[in-house]
Amino acid sequence: MVMRSSELAQLEASTDKPHITLPLRTQPSRFSLVLSSSSIETRWKTERTISSRSDYKSRHSVYNSLTRPTRKQHPKKKKIKTMASTTVDTHGGAPPASSTPAFIPLEANPELMTTLIHNLGVSPALSIHDVYSLTDPDLLSFIPRPALALLLVFPVSATYESHRLSEDAIQPLYAGSGPNEPVLWFRQTIRNACGLMGLLHATANGPARNFITEGSDLDKLVKEAVDLDPVQRAKLLETSESLARAHREAATRGDTTAPEATDDVDLHYVCFVKTEDGTLWELDGRRKGPLKRGTLESSEDVLSPNALALGPLKFLEREGGDLRFSCVALAGSLD
Repeated sequence: MVMRSSELAQLEASTDKPHITLPLRTQPSRFSLVLSSSSIETRWKTERTISSRSDYKSRHSVYNSLTRPTRKQHPKKKKIKTMASTTVDTHGGAPPASSTPAFIPLEANPELMTTLIHNLGVSPALSIHDVYSLTDPDLLSFIPRPALALLLVFPVSATYESHRLSEDAIQPLYAGSGPNEPVLWFRQTIRNACGLMGLLHATANGPARNFITEGSDLDKLVKEAVDLDPVQRAKLLETSESLARAHREAATRGDTTAPEATDDVDLHYVCFVKTEDGTLWELDGRRKGPLKRGTLESSEDVLSPNALALGPLKFLEREGGDLRFSCVALAGSLD
């Protein structure tokens, strides 16, 4: 059920944080993003052009009427963009059957991802946005707030795998189900579907779930998944024709030539969401279950400094100088 305007205004008010306005630029600018933490300074380069016109116009935000700069359409890129996937990991279970499906890796393209979630049934009030920096307030101000979910694309390196296996070794295998679950978590058994898994986790949890159109394919899938255990949920995704069709249509329309569904791709998506009780969750279908990463104040969203420090910046700290990172956020539409 889509939120009413009064509910949207209430959600906006609950964040209680000032909006940072990006200074007007008369010419497009190119720059390298510098992501800093206590132990690293990682340069994250981007070839995208960000610009704002001097003629501000009033846009209707999903949360309330705000005045934001318009942005030029990003040009098509010939250089390969960040894609993500990983081999299937059943987390201690039996190896996947040969009949387990494989999906074409999903390009980390906001326009493509927005089309995908809208086709599945997410309200046009929400969209996927590029995140150009994890530390620069001016660049973060391009994104409508509050941001409801953050998807990070990262390299599946030996360092990460060592961390994952070490952390998972002390975690119980998640078996939750039912309407009282803190989050709706999906185990990934579909090869190369981590981008889709990230979008499912982003839209099916926290306030974003209220933006799923009743009766849509995604609404039906979420309602059916709630009462299933993780193994049954994985089977539900494997056999969903509407999900496979929507993903295939999106994955084959990217800016770059898509890999084959069976290709090995050493990048992966992880999703961070904030639930109504303030918990910041890391949701990744390759893990043994959902992971609590901390508690946020009512005024903090997934792009707040605290959330970023608890979540995505930890990945950057582990990888040092690796440049293969990308971020997108689920937030209100600018149109």
